[in-house]
Parts: sequence; structure tokens; C-alpha cells
Amino acid sequence: MAISGEWPCWEIMKCEGTESCPARLDPDTPCWEIAQSLGDYRSAFHICNDCIVFLLKQRNEVLSEREVRTIIERKGVCALA
Repeated sequence: MAISGEWPCWEIMKCEGTESCPARLDPDTPCWEIAQSLGDYRSAFHICNDCIVFLLKQRNEVLSEREVRTIIERKGVCALA
């Protein structure tokens, strides 16, 4: 799925005004690892496991590219915001 491999999480999630986001400050570390290191509600409730960014970066071939694009268009908010 070429759609996800190159995109950073803030582009997938269409984050705006988040220049100080931990994921932007450390783009080489997956955002779900950053969220886990924060040790807050995101880890406790396993929020990242259901996030479209996590699913895309795992190269989940269950979803077609069309389904991925639809999900991205209708996605929720960034868990790191």
C-alpha cells in the first residue's frame, strides 16, 4: 500500500497547528511508540491499536487502497494532539 508507507502520521491525520507535537519533533519514531512512552491514557486504553496510522503502518493488507482513502477522509482526531 504505497499510500501509507511514506506519509508521516500528521499528514495522514491532517493535523494542523501541531508543530510542537512529539511525533513531528521525532519523525523517525513511530507515533504509537511515542504515545506509549508518555504513559498516559493512550497507553492505558490502547488507543493506538485502533488508529488508522497504526493500522496503515503495519501494512495491513486487509484494507484496500480505496478503503484506506475513505477512512482517512472520515478519520477522527490525532491521539497525540
